[in-house]
Amino acid sequence: MTGSQRSLVATALVLVITLCSTFLVTQCAGDVARFDLTANNLFTLSDGTRQIIDGVQKPLTMKLYYSKSLVDRSGQDRLRELNNYYFYVRDLLRSYERYGKGKLALEEYDPRGFSEAEQKADEYGVRRFPGGEDEGLYFGM
Repeated sequence: MTGSQRSLVATALVLVITLCSTFLVTQCAGDVARFDLTANNLFTLSDGTRQIIDGVQKPLTMKLYYSKSLVDRSGQDRLRELNNYYFYVRDLLRSYERYGKGKLALEEYDPRGFSEAEQKADEYGVRRFPGGEDEGLYFGM
């Protein structure tokens, strides 16, 4: 083996070892390995939030309604910007769910025209905005 072949094999082995190690740490450590590296710790739960979640006595289901398929199909940049906000809200609710350890559950719904999810969103009072021909745009809980 030449020197360049050895360094290529060594680089490939380091890459494989790094990927395997990362996978094992995330699988074994679970939530322990989570770090919030966002500006202003956007996904770090405040003490007040933790106290509220700790005080939940009965299991609570959070139902998030967002017309993701409508937004994705629209192709409109102003609607697609909603996706960023949706992902932020969804990830924050998932943080609540993880911290709640079974006390909180998150269910996500994509209300489409004339669907059961749309009917439930209307029943729960989730605001409907004009979206498509037969569909409304929903974003709420």
